[in-house]
Amino acid sequence: MVNKGSFSYEEYLNIVRQLMSRLPLMDYAEVNEQTEKFLIIRHDVEFSVGRAYQLAVLEKEKLNITTSYFFQMRNDAYNIFSEQNIELIKKIRALGHKIGAHIYFEHNRPDNFADYLAKDIKVMEACLDLSIDRFSYHRPSPQILEQHIKIDGLINPYDQKYFTYYQGEKPAKLPVLYLAESNKTLNNRWPYGYPLDYDLPKVDKIQLLIHPYQWTSGGYEDNLDLFLSLIKERKLEMIQTMQRNCQSFAKLLEKIKKYDL
Repeated sequence: MVNKGSFSYEEYLNIVRQLMSRLPLMDYAEVNEQTEKFLIIRHDVEFSVGRAYQLAVLEKEKLNITTSYFFQMRNDAYNIFSEQNIELIKKIRALGHKIGAHIYFEHNRPDNFADYLAKDIKVMEACLDLSIDRFSYHRPSPQILEQHIKIDGLINPYDQKYFTYYQGEKPAKLPVLYLAESNKTLNNRWPYGYPLDYDLPKVDKIQLLIHPYQWTSGGYEDNLDLFLSLIKERKLEMIQTMQRNCQSFAKLLEKIKKYDL
């Protein structure tokens, strides 16, 4: 039996299989105003390109599906333009997944969002040598969501075709059910409800947002263990980078390993 809330790959596969047994998996580009039923899966990549790649491989090998992966350009946790991450993102695209821009401007929203976004996408396309036709917001405010921003040639997952925005009390039935795992609360990482707890035969449209950093082979039920694992991974990446690029560091590596960094 799959352990609910384990955030293991086994649990993720079970969730997606159950949802796909009720709804057709579709890409944003396939959905229009006449589409009656769909399941869309989106991945916003916050902390680890490596974990995004692992999940992309899992989806292709175990489910034979392709989804969307959105990467941040303005992120202190990872550099999408590093040689290693460019290679991983290209591998994700080679598996058939779509690549998008994950835009963060919570404290510094530009007056002309379309120009701001176009510049970011132009840089990403040039450095990744990939075409980008979609973007997602990172932690969008209600003021952003209620605008239903449309930009020619780009897919916005918060468009009304894929997302139902409401304020106040949740309606009894949403045109599109939005589900996401999140660390907004320590004790509930599914703030909109656990996907398989819904009466799925009564749900016609779902957009499922997944953050790859939360999912691993064994899973982490505890947030503390989850974030400690991410910190350890990042520390290892930093050590490997310094070892490759700095001779003096490489000579000190054995001594550095003795410190509990």
